[in-house]
Amino acid sequence: RGGERGLHVIGSDRKAFDDPVSSWINLIESYPDKPRPLTLFILDLCYSGGAAALPWHQEMPTEQRRAWVIAATGREDLAFDYRLSRATAAVLNRYRDGTLRVDPSFKHIPLGDVAQEIRREVTILSAGDYPQSVEISRVPLGEKPDHLTFFCNPGYRQPGPSVLSGVDDGIVPMLDEAFD
Repeated sequence: RGGERGLHVIGSDRKAFDDPVSSWINLIESYPDKPRPLTLFILDLCYSGGAAALPWHQEMPTEQRRAWVIAATGREDLAFDYRLSRATAAVLNRYRDGTLRVDPSFKHIPLGDVAQEIRREVTILSAGDYPQSVEISRVPLGEKPDHLTFFCNPGYRQPGPSVLSGVDDGIVPMLDEAFD
C-alpha cells in the first residue's frame, strides 16, 4: 500500500523503484518553461488510483496538464490478472479494426472515449470474479481536453472539397452546415 511514501512500482527483482509514481508525474508537470512531453501513464498496479487524482495535479488548469493517468484500481484496491493491460490492448485493437469508431473528421481518438471503453472492458473482465474499477485523471465538468493526441484515429479522413463546389459562395457555408 502507498503509505507516506506514495505509490511505488516494484520491479521483477522485488525491489521498489527509488522514486514514487507521483515524482514521475511531477517530472512531466514541472519546469513549464522547458519542453515537456505529453505523457499518458497506464498503471496496471495495485493501489494505483491515487496517481490519477493527485490533489496538486487536479488543481492545474486542464489545458496546461502534460501528464494523464489511467490506473487499474482505486487508491486502496487490488489489481488482478493484468486486466487493465488486457483491456487496453483489446480496446485499441477494436479501434484499429473498426469495431469501435470515432468521427472520421477527428485526427485523434479523444482520451476520454478510450478511457471509458477501457473502463467498460475491465468491468467485463471482472464479471463473476474479484471486482476492479479503473481510475482516470479527472477533468472538470464541461471541459474537453482536445489537445490530447495519444491515439491516432485509424478512420481519420482529411476533409476534401465541399460537395457544393460551384454553388454561390454566399450560400455555401449555410448549406455545408445544414448537410453536416
